[in-house]
Amino acid sequence: MTAKASCQAWRVPMRGLQEHRARHRAGRRLLLLAAVLGSIVAGCAGPPYFKEPDTVGVGAPIELGQTVYVGPAYLDARHGDRVELVSAEAVGLDATFVTYLAARVNELGEASVGTELATPERPLGQMLHPLAGYTFTEADGTVEVVLAITADAPGVLSFEALRLRFRVNGREREQRFPFGGRICFESPKPQNCDPPA
Repeated sequence: MTAKASCQAWRVPMRGLQEHRARHRAGRRLLLLAAVLGSIVAGCAGPPYFKEPDTVGVGAPIELGQTVYVGPAYLDARHGDRVELVSAEAVGLDATFVTYLAARVNELGEASVGTELATPERPLGQMLHPLAGYTFTEADGTVEVVLAITADAPGVLSFEALRLRFRVNGREREQRFPFGGRICFESPKPQNCDPPA
């Protein structure tokens, strides 16, 4: 076999080897992409990070113009974790003014915020902090998410759940907390406000 023929004989297998390597590299990239997407989906669809409470039905008769504080979620960081709250949304709530806040339960005194008004004896505004960016660890104890709700027109407000976005050690998470409640704003203050059946 001449040198020219020998070179031609080697060209075909070398070309095939190059194509095989290219397919192998493409396959590895696809596997890596699938692993990344799988981890993202698993993070979104995994078990809830915080303990899920039972849906509690409450009714709050409030005089029009006053601000009512509602605490629909209680959060406990797990051992070794750092939790940062990002945002919250009361799903289905149509209120004129809603502020999302957070507070350590041990700072709130004798009890957490259920559904109540601030009083001179219990000035809740001094104990609450903006929710976005609020961070805590296991050592801080239970943290309560608090909604400050005000309406400028009479009516009944309610929402079905609180949607909370947060980070655990920098990783994005989201969780819903069911809430069954009605807030009745009237002037003068209504005598009662029955919770949902």
